[in-house]
Amino acid sequence: MLYEKNDFSFRRGTPSAAGRPAHPIWAALFAFLILAAAIPHAAKAADLQAPSVTATAPAAGATVAGTIMVRANAADTVGIAGVQFFLDGAVLGAEERYAPYEIWWNTATAADGTHTITAVARDAAGNRTTSAPVTFTVRNDTQSPSVPTGLVGTAASPTQINLSWNASTDNAGVAGYTVYLNDAVLARTTTTSFSHTGLTAGATYNYRVNAYDAVPNYSAWTAAVAVTTPLPTPAPYTGVPYSVPGTFEAENFDRGGEGVGYHDNVKGNSGGLYRTSEDVDIIVSADSAGGGYVVNNFETGEWLAYTINVAATGLYDIELRASTTFTNSAFHVEIDGQDVTGSVVVPTTGSWSAFQWAGKMGVALTAGKHVLKIVSVQQYFNLNSIRLTAAVADTQAPSVPTGLAGAAVSSSQIDLTWDPSTDNVGVTGYIVYLDNVKLATTAATSFSHTGLTAGATYNYRVSAFDAVPNHSAWTATPVAVTTPAEVPLPVDPATVQFFCTFATLPTDCGFEEQGKVAGRATTVDIGRDGGTAVRLHTEPGDDNVVGSGAMERNDLWLSETESDIFEGREQWWAHSILFPDDFAVPTWHMYVVFDFHNSGNGQANFHVNFENGVLIFRGYGGQNVNDGLYKATIGTIQKNVWYDFVYHVKWSSGPDGYFDAWVNGVKKLSHRGPTLYAGQRAYLKLANYHVPVCNPYPGCTGPASSVIHDRVVRGTTPQSVSLGLLEGVLTLVNGVLTPLQ
Repeated sequence: MLYEKNDFSFRRGTPSAAGRPAHPIWAALFAFLILAAAIPHAAKAADLQAPSVTATAPAAGATVAGTIMVRANAADTVGIAGVQFFLDGAVLGAEERYAPYEIWWNTATAADGTHTITAVARDAAGNRTTSAPVTFTVRNDTQSPSVPTGLVGTAASPTQINLSWNASTDNAGVAGYTVYLNDAVLARTTTTSFSHTGLTAGATYNYRVNAYDAVPNYSAWTAAVAVTTPLPTPAPYTGVPYSVPGTFEAENFDRGGEGVGYHDNVKGNSGGLYRTSEDVDIIVSADSAGGGYVVNNFETGEWLAYTINVAATGLYDIELRASTTFTNSAFHVEIDGQDVTGSVVVPTTGSWSAFQWAGKMGVALTAGKHVLKIVSVQQYFNLNSIRLTAAVADTQAPSVPTGLAGAAVSSSQIDLTWDPSTDNVGVTGYIVYLDNVKLATTAATSFSHTGLTAGATYNYRVSAFDAVPNHSAWTATPVAVTTPAEVPLPVDPATVQFFCTFATLPTDCGFEEQGKVAGRATTVDIGRDGGTAVRLHTEPGDDNVVGSGAMERNDLWLSETESDIFEGREQWWAHSILFPDDFAVPTWHMYVVFDFHNSGNGQANFHVNFENGVLIFRGYGGQNVNDGLYKATIGTIQKNVWYDFVYHVKWSSGPDGYFDAWVNGVKKLSHRGPTLYAGQRAYLKLANYHVPVCNPYPGCTGPASSVIHDRVVRGTTPQSVSLGLLEGVLTLVNGVLTPLQ
């Protein structure tokens, strides 16, 4: 480097042009300039560290549309020379030389879907760093596919349903379809069909479908399509149908399982024998006629199926070899789902090990293959075998009933009795006539006619019939019975403590309603006293009412204060019930129409309810809840007849309690012992409380049902509550209703 000044020339390390030594100041300056020029070159040679860089926008996982900012942060020990962005590995925009390192990008230049941004930073020394990739989604397509059309479902088998539909359209293309079951996602598919497998036979499934594109945008879903899988076809137990005429064992019902070969109310084979994987209860046969096994405790609503092959069209006698200790057990027989016998009573055999044949004679069957089903109408009975034989025409009628007698047991009830008829095959039942018009049919040799008018005369006849049916002549001479005149006692008003006839509303007299829908209870103009009464009504689905669970309920309840029931209290009560045309008569179903309900947990202290189709009294009392069960039978009911109930009760949790009950003047209950739970009180309820009256239950929907209540009375004497005669308490003396001494 040459520096010239005032004719002095200086060269590094040399003397002046004149040969004189250099001045010290100039020599120092020269050295400094040399050093300064060398410093950048030394630094450049030493920069080996790469920049750092992070892509910050768009954010990872973001969904973007339109024009957006793409941004990165970069740093270097010396300095950043530039940052270049890349989209899916391709250059995106110009290199940014200065911070902030960002560019604007129109996302419409890329396809909708998933993309990756990276940033590459460099410094002046040529060091480069690539950022971690940032993945995000571009979604500029907002148009949904069209709704799929033509959705149809077909049950391909008891366990599979096939769905198909027409393809949807979309501006960018349909990516796939979502299948929904009961509005919940079931599956996704790229095709226009789907097979749903592993289903339950005889069940209904509800489907919808929608479409989606790659974004994804979703279409609305289709209307629901309901498809029901078929029940499996029953298969004969032995592999071939049973030949008819012929006899076969009850335990050899068809294969196919629950709902196909049989229906049983309770899981498991409680007998633990023979077909142990099935739910039918099977025990060892005790029948003297043989048979290895017996179907045990055939319950109401249960059934067994048998595939048969009838040799020739004709009339056949269908009989069961059965045993029961009950008096009202019954069944019917179906052929291919049609009842061909009606209800057939299984006569009591006196012992579960004593079997006899019972059935229907002269049933028409057509030749060929059929499914015969034995259905329990009324529990319980044991079943050993089934017999179908060609019918012999029975043209002989039973003998005419003899010994017909009638007795007026109250001013509103007459009881009839007669001697049994005989028949060459067997007597099926009897018809009772009032004034030569059919009044009722019964399998017994007695009948109670209730709801009568005091002081009126009634004329009765009876005839018998067999299974064909052949009918006997009726009794030659009618039996005339006159009800006694009803002479009410003069009642001291002071003895009447509570009296309600629902003159205006169901909630008269302090009653409160329990119902699924407000106003289910209504007043009706058919009162026991000729005025109004209250109608308690249930509709299907009136369950879960004040803790009723599956039981349907429409009740009226009276407070503990108004009911005045507590330890040591003695009371007389009366109330009246009528079962109208729309009352659903139960067979085995639990159905309560009245109760005195305890104030705490446990069964109510007293019920009027149906048990196996018969109206009964049922009560409890003692030191613990559900102690001291007692019962009494009232009997089968007739519709549109008033039943007058009278109770004399001492409420006690100890042995000094008692409960006497009369129905239409006839004493039906005389209980001595506890009537309350210790430490509890009770209150009155007028009830319409029952399981759905249908079969098989659960799994069925019962009909609407009504019960009519009237004249609720509490007093201190029998004459303050009773409408007439009370067996053992009130009688007629010289035409005057008089208390017995």
